[in-house]
Parts: sequence; structure tokens; C-alpha cells
Amino acid sequence: MALVWISVVGAVAAIYVGGWWVSQPMVAWGRWGFRLALAALLAGLTLPAEAVNAVVDVLSAVLPGLSDISDAPGASFGMHFVLFSSVAGALLVFRWDVKVSVLLAALMGLAVGTEGLQWPIPGRYADGWDVLTNGIGIALGGVIRWGVLHIGLQPRLH
Repeated sequence: MALVWISVVGAVAAIYVGGWWVSQPMVAWGRWGFRLALAALLAGLTLPAEAVNAVVDVLSAVLPGLSDISDAPGASFGMHFVLFSSVAGALLVFRWDVKVSVLLAALMGLAVGTEGLQWPIPGRYADGWDVLTNGIGIALGGVIRWGVLHIGLQPRLH
């Protein structure tokens, strides 16, 4: 089991380091927003269920009713959707200098990869529907990019 945890932690660290590197040219607030969103995505999708529940309990002190929402039907869909649309939106908007096909391929790799990382984690499971939900979140990020660039904005790079 220790080897599994080392592998998962290593994969998560590699993904985060890659995201850190990709975000270097972004304007400062976009870069830190992306990094925070990526950290939330990786934690939310790769921590054991008990750890996620503990985080929800702590956050419920600040956000009353959060635990009720997290237990509601569709909460998993919402979490995947919000996390992936946040990461995709930031990446696709602030890295407009990179071909959109490259970014979309990387984001879909992240969608499949994070789902695969859940497989060995206690209390978590890999699900194709979650990959689809991740893809819908990525698609929203694409719509956000289209909207930003379509109205003539071109976020500056670092």
C-alpha cells in the first residue's frame, strides 16, 4: 500500500509542478488563481474520502450548509464540473499564446489522469461519468476563452 501512496503522491506532485511551469508566463493574478484552482482540483480529486469529508467539516464552520450540499445528490458532478471549469478557464484564457488543441489535449489528459489516480485510493473510485463531467467543465473553459478572445481581450502575459 505504501508503494501505491508514493506513486499517487508522486503523480500529483508531477502534475502540480507541470502546472506551475505552464503558468509561469501568465499575469500574476491569473497565475496564482490557476495554481490555487489546480491545487484544489488535485486535493479534491485525489484525497481519500475521509480527508475530503474532514475538509468539508472544517469549511462548514465558515460556509454554513456546505456539508448539506456535499451530501446532496449531484454533489460529485458539481465538484468535478466547478474544479475543471476553473482550471480550464484560467489555463485557456491566460495561455492564449499556446495552441488551443494542445491545451485541450493536456486538460483531457488531466481529466483522465486524475480519475485514474482515484482508483487505488480508499473510499474513492474511478468513474467514466466523472471523466465526462470533467470534459464538460473543460468545454466551459473553452467557451470562456472564446468569449474573452471574441470580444477583443487578449490577456497580457508576464
